[in-house]
Amino acid sequence: METKNFEKQLEQKLDQLTSHPLFLNSVAGLINFNSYRKILSRKAFELLWGNLQIPLKADQEKMMAALEEMQLRLQKMQMELHAKAALKPQVSSQPTAIHLQSLPRERSHSSKRKVSNLNS
Repeated sequence: METKNFEKQLEQKLDQLTSHPLFLNSVAGLINFNSYRKILSRKAFELLWGNLQIPLKADQEKMMAALEEMQLRLQKMQMELHAKAALKPQVSSQPTAIHLQSLPRERSHSSKRKVSNLNS
């Protein structure tokens, strides 16, 4: 009996306390203070990391997205290059008659002697 009576009185007192405007205003102030503290500390650390030139999580995510995009583009270009290479006819490495005609011809030894005789 005694414990039930005590529990009822305790419940009444706690209800009075938790519904009192002073208590509610104090709790609201603490919650607001904690929220502002978190915001200010986050901004301070962002400023610190920025001054130290250490990338933030958001910066790292942006860089990773850009790297993934570049990787996809590179893979696409490689696939296009392989497809073009497969369509091209194979060119032999041996020179053809057209290649040989376009090469500069060497002078004969007799013409070299004539030029050297004129210089002396």
